[in-house]
Amino acid sequence: MLLTLMVFAMSNQHKWQRSFTNNKKPYASEITYNFVASCFEGGGSVESCSCIFDQIVANMTEAEYLKEETRYILQGSFSDEFLEIISEARLKCQ
Repeated sequence: MLLTLMVFAMSNQHKWQRSFTNNKKPYASEITYNFVASCFEGGGSVESCSCIFDQIVANMTEAEYLKEETRYILQGSFSDEFLEIISEARLKCQ
């Protein structure tokens, strides 16, 4: 299953990168890949996961995102601000 996901995600990685080329604050491609792959593994479509990540990128710097990721790893929770960005992104990306 994981190998299938990785092959599928890798075949679509170029597609994800294209969707972010107009972004003024692009993230490292590894961060993009990890988010979209995790979201897809959690049941989202590639399109909706890419859309949600695009909304995150539009509202946060890469450093802010990495801070949230670290907070989640260490504390098991996200900030209220990040949860608000995610909630708004889900609404826009349905």
